[in-house]
This record gives sequence, structure tokens and C-alpha cells, in this order.
Amino acid sequence: MKRIGLIASKLSQANLISYNIWVFVLSSICAVVLFVVCASAVVTGLFLVSLVWRQATGNPLPGAFSFVVQASLIILAVMIAILQFWAIVKNIRLRKK
Repeated sequence: MKRIGLIASKLSQANLISYNIWVFVLSSICAVVLFVVCASAVVTGLFLVSLVWRQATGNPLPGAFSFVVQASLIILAVMIAILQFWAIVKNIRLRKK
């Protein structure tokens, strides 16, 4: 979290508005990368569960399995949004020091 503030302060060159914009941009980039990495891990894990289920039983998973994938990705998105909000609140400045 503090790294976002350090990088933003280097990029903004003592401009408060620019600093806050860089905090938002950098935290958004981190959130997108984190979501892509975690979502690919979740989808891969659920895909492997589906394959193991099909091999073990010979039947595909029930139709509600797509709901499990959607619910897990929505929960992941909410968690990452909370993390991004926390990073922005922790690093944003309202006054110059």
C-alpha cells in the first residue's frame, strides 16, 4: 500500500492533484492485475474440479456449476474493490505536507 504512495509521489513531482490522480491510476492497475491473476487461478481450479468430477462419475456437473463460477468471480471482484478503496484512502492526500 505504501509503495503506491511512494511511486505516485515520484511521478507527481510535488503536485497534489497529480499525486491523487497517480494514486488512483496505480491502485486501479494493481487491482486489475490482481483480479486477472486471481480469477485465472479460480477458473482453472474450478475447471480442474469439473474434470475430476467428470472422470470420477462419468456425468458432467449439474447446471448450477456456472452459478458457482459467477458467484466466486463476483466475490473476488468485491474483495479486490474493497482492497483498492483501502489503498486509495490510505494514500490520498487532501493537503500538502
